[in-house]
Amino acid sequence: LRGGNNNASTRILMNPATMIGGYAQFSYYTNYWGPSPSERDHGVIIRKMPLGKEKKPIYQEKDLDKVPTGERE
Repeated sequence: LRGGNNNASTRILMNPATMIGGYAQFSYYTNYWGPSPSERDHGVIIRKMPLGKEKKPIYQEKDLDKVPTGERE
């Protein structure tokens, strides 16, 4: 499946059930950007998101201080 023409990205289908509960974060990036020949080289990163004390995912870097350190209170 192609997403378009020339240097367009390839379409992907993600199963949203695998990302329920903040267990994963999906992002992609272009590894090459330039004139032809058509280089459709991409990288994909899927990583587990950190959970705060309330067991809710932390979406922003400014809230990373809410990640438990493993110390008992």
